[in-house]
Amino acid sequence: MTTIRIILKIGVDMKRFESSMHLCSWEGLTPQNNESDGKKKTTQIGKAGQYLKPLLIECSIRAVNPRSQKHPEVSAKYRSCKKGVEPKK
Repeated sequence: MTTIRIILKIGVDMKRFESSMHLCSWEGLTPQNNESDGKKKTTQIGKAGQYLKPLLIECSIRAVNPRSQKHPEVSAKYRSCKKGVEPKK
């Protein structure tokens, strides 16, 4: 179901995106670059990804669920990155 929802949002023709970064930027999943006079104002992810971002977050939470051992390499990478970071960050 997740794959179907992603395809419905993005479409099947990936030629319109030059790279994966262009896709992420189009969906609003990359940090904003708001800089003026050499001062960075924000580096937060934009609010454009109102549909795809929650879907990807749900998938990532399910992939790193400690009760599920379907993807132990993903869980191990998550635990190594999680040290010293706020939950769900």
